[in-house]
Amino acid sequence: MVDPGFAGGKLITCILPKDHAIPLMKKLHKEKGVTAMSVHHARGAGRSGLTRHGMGHYVENNILTIAVSSEEADDIFNFVFTQAGINADHRGLIFMEKLARMTPYILPEGLKKE
Repeated sequence: MVDPGFAGGKLITCILPKDHAIPLMKKLHKEKGVTAMSVHHARGAGRSGLTRHGMGHYVENNILTIAVSSEEADDIFNFVFTQAGINADHRGLIFMEKLARMTPYILPEGLKKE
């Protein structure tokens, strides 16, 4: 039996230029109190619209994932979109999807820094 208190939330995935995820994670934690985040590195080949010679270039990115409750999902999505500057060219990509289940991550009182 699944505890109904752990019903689904939302997963926000953000693909950012290299070295942009950690500062954003710090802002999310400090300003929004978000603790359920993960970041990993990705690399791939891309093609710019300006090159026509068939030559690609390697792109290094950070992939930031954030698990939030359904109630705070839109606010966190807008915060990430704004703070990461996703609306500018070559600044990244963001999307959100439903989670079937999630477990809140709460630090014990003795471990919290003031």
